Amino acid sequence: AQAYIATYNYENAEITLITSLRKQLQNLKDSGDISNNLHDDFSESQRPADEKLEGLVKYLESGLKHNSSNVLERALLYDTIGSMFYLHTLYKQAVSCYKKSENIKSEKFELKTNYRRLASVEYLSKAYFAYAESDPEQLDWAITYNKDWRSIIRNTKVDDNILIAKLMINQGELYLKQEKCKASLRYYYRAKEIVEKSDKKDFNKNIAMSNIIYGHAMIDFKEGKFKTAETKLLKSMGLAKQELKGKEKIFIADIKDKIASAYRQQGENELAKKTYHEAFQIRKDICDEYDLDFAQSYYSKERLEKYRRIYDKDLSNDSLQLKEFKMINKTCHEKAKIYDKIAKIYKFLENNELSLFYYEKALDGYANSKVIYENRMKEIREQMNTMRGEPLVSNRKSTRNTSTRLRSSSLPDFEKDSQSMDIDFDQPTHSSHVFNIDNSPERTFKGRLKDGKSKYDEGKYEDAFSCYMKVYKDSRYNKLEESLQYRTLLYLMEATYQLNRLKQAREYFDEAIRLMKNPCNGSKKPPKAEFYTIIGKVCIKEERFIEAIEQLTKAINYSDQNTPKILMPQVRSDIAKAYIAIYDYENAEITLVDSLEKQLQDLKSSSNISDNLRKELDILKFSSNQRPENNKLEQLIKHLESGINKILLNTLEIALLYDTIGSIYYLHTLYKQAVECYKKSEDIKNKIITSKHNHHKLASVEYLSKAYFAYAESDPEQLDSAKRYNRNWRLLIKNNTKLDDNVLIVKLMIIQGEIVLKTDTCNASRRYYDSAKKLIAQSDMSSSHKNIALSNIFCGYAMIDFEEKKYKTAAEKLFKSMNLAEKELKRKEKIFIADIKDKIANVYRQQGKIHLAKKMYREAIKMRENICNKYDLDFAQSYYSKERLEKYRRIYNKDLLNDTPQLKKFKMTNKACLEKAKTYEKIAEIYKILEDDDFFSLYTKKALDIKHERRRQTRKQIYTIEEEPSVVNCNDSSSIYIGPTSSQSPPGIRFVNNYF
Repeated sequence: AQAYIATYNYENAEITLITSLRKQLQNLKDSGDISNNLHDDFSESQRPADEKLEGLVKYLESGLKHNSSNVLERALLYDTIGSMFYLHTLYKQAVSCYKKSENIKSEKFELKTNYRRLASVEYLSKAYFAYAESDPEQLDWAITYNKDWRSIIRNTKVDDNILIAKLMINQGELYLKQEKCKASLRYYYRAKEIVEKSDKKDFNKNIAMSNIIYGHAMIDFKEGKFKTAETKLLKSMGLAKQELKGKEKIFIADIKDKIASAYRQQGENELAKKTYHEAFQIRKDICDEYDLDFAQSYYSKERLEKYRRIYDKDLSNDSLQLKEFKMINKTCHEKAKIYDKIAKIYKFLENNELSLFYYEKALDGYANSKVIYENRMKEIREQMNTMRGEPLVSNRKSTRNTSTRLRSSSLPDFEKDSQSMDIDFDQPTHSSHVFNIDNSPERTFKGRLKDGKSKYDEGKYEDAFSCYMKVYKDSRYNKLEESLQYRTLLYLMEATYQLNRLKQAREYFDEAIRLMKNPCNGSKKPPKAEFYTIIGKVCIKEERFIEAIEQLTKAINYSDQNTPKILMPQVRSDIAKAYIAIYDYENAEITLVDSLEKQLQDLKSSSNISDNLRKELDILKFSSNQRPENNKLEQLIKHLESGINKILLNTLEIALLYDTIGSIYYLHTLYKQAVECYKKSEDIKNKIITSKHNHHKLASVEYLSKAYFAYAESDPEQLDSAKRYNRNWRLLIKNNTKLDDNVLIVKLMIIQGEIVLKTDTCNASRRYYDSAKKLIAQSDMSSSHKNIALSNIFCGYAMIDFEEKKYKTAAEKLFKSMNLAEKELKRKEKIFIADIKDKIANVYRQQGKIHLAKKMYREAIKMRENICNKYDLDFAQSYYSKERLEKYRRIYNKDLLNDTPQLKKFKMTNKACLEKAKTYEKIAEIYKILEDDDFFSLYTKKALDIKHERRRQTRKQIYTIEEEPSVVNCNDSSSIYIGPTSSQSPPGIRFVNNYF
């Protein structure tokens, strides 16, 4: 079958696999591993319906005897079914079957280099590579299996240069799709070295070099080096023309399309048009000669669809279920994107008839897709209306009646009774004489702004900025109507904010304000709310939190009926973020509850919710004057899941509502609940937003990173999730801002180093701290940011040395860390200095320097006591990590005093009290070293009381403070030890009196 696939003979490949499947099933029946009642009516003369294959897989999972000796036979059966799915281009199903096979082989064969396991890695690498084109979320898996395949081959010490070079090229292509240009470049260079060292007899060097040079060109293209990209593409095409034959010549058309794109970027439109015509002609000729699907010829060369005949019987026999599966599995919208791409090329070529034809096909695809593409569909309709002009001259019906040299089979999914249209590829039709096209500057600028906005929504902020700048720098810009100038300045602010060019963002804001002060007569109202939203975000990044709150509050005040509804929840979320940054948790909560109240009011006005839900929302009243009870939030989530129409459920409005609820939970330090809400929001955003780099998805990654990090301290099982989300956040920022946001990236590297130290090796942790330190040296951060970051880095290095029992160097680094922290930290944040002193004391203990350890512990307690007294902080919780809100929370915050019995019970079962018990044990241990028996006994008893109460509550499943007045409540502010004072009564006497 592989040999047949390599020669594009998919029919015989399938016949071979069906024969294999029948024989394998018969062998398992003969051995008694499966029932003879299994209907295996698979015939070589008929393509098996995919639902039958799915049914077979389900039967094998439930009806196969797992204790049989024919373990390997089961694995090979899954391989066969997977290969059939792969041949049907159902890559998701193929991956599922190949994974089942791999799991079985992993249990049977220990060595990864076993040739059976290598086969599974090969199958999965190919399937994931093809699958990743329609679903970019699979790119990580494609990279992993491609890397594993290459590593296993190299470990066998077989000199298979052909395969290793191919895999290197594949790896370069995969990294390029993730926009990791440097990583991609490394693999292309390695592939080039292998090709150059190899004997020409080994394999065709020209084809390999063509692919490598093409990869280099794509990297140059991504980096905006269009001239060098053009040169390399021409070189790649020259090598490909020497070697490629038959269907494979489509790759030459692919290269020509890229060359045309490079010409367009350089403003050489005539050359671009000529090259596009040549590419169309090559593609058309090959599709006609081999009966290929014209649209699918644009797929990557790893996809079987690219070279599949239209009339293959395995395509003509699609069942309804298979068609529905393809719809769900993104193939519908994927093909729509190809039609969209072709339509844009024809529009550039000024061939409005074919452009309209493909736009209509794109609209059909988007409309039938399960993925929502409302914005793009709206843009296409507007473009089509403009191209048609008034009155409407051309429509789909009229395009069918024109004659052409293009075969109907070349136009995908074209009706059988349609006739083709006479297109001369060498002479583009200038349809602007036929259609009434608006060529005014406003129309041109609106198009550029729309292009930029679509790139912005995809997370391509640099590209978006370039589009906006073309409008801004145009000599006709000042003559535009004010509404377009406002829109341009707003978009430039958004892009520069995302690229962390904060000074530029402020300049555009100032220009907008000047424009608002001198409006023209009759000009439209400026979008003030949106301008103040962006400047508020800029202030947060600049750590000017008070100013941020003021500017964002102005955004709320300036909002009107023209302000996008989804903007205000984000504004209030940013205000809450600013309040949290200055430790004002009460106002943060008031802001979030106010946001929740407004979002629910909007939800009640929707027609997509049930009357029952509307009534429940009226009962569950939330007010910014009162802290919401957590059981009411839980009820709200249940009602949302059951009472909302599925259309509304998968919208950005609902995702932002879950973000708000998650943030309230986060503020209540219920991190598990917060994570669950943030995950719901992330899942919705993943369904409705295709780009991985979109700013809404980045917000979810940020929320989950912070919540998991705080959650992981009480539940170490969450450390892996914390590590993954922190890494994703950092990589997204690096890709989006091109390393401009050094302050945040350094912070995330330090956090990653801390997490990795808890989960991985010291060397892995040290690498993150080294990278952070290197980035600080290269960047132009303020001295304050540098000192704080270096303080954290030295503290991290010290903890690594402590783990490796290098106590002397650990102490030296901790003193460096403390000295830097003392220069910069203020107010509550000075608790970190007390944390460092405790660590130094621990080092002294390990060195046997008990006298010095005692001195340092006393200094730490004294400092901690002063800060806790000054800011009304909980002494025990001040020992928590700096990522936990509890560390800096005031004892008398109203949102702590209003705990319901359900919340108290949740905290008890959710390890919060047990965690506090551990802190009391830690404090008791310190007082034991200080030989203070009273306080050692006191804190030991407090820890034991909490543990005893938690065990009792676990048995009884009840929690009633009133029934047990003698029990210590770990959240009761009266039972908080504030710490000793040297000039007053003995340490903690106030606490002792209250306690006893």
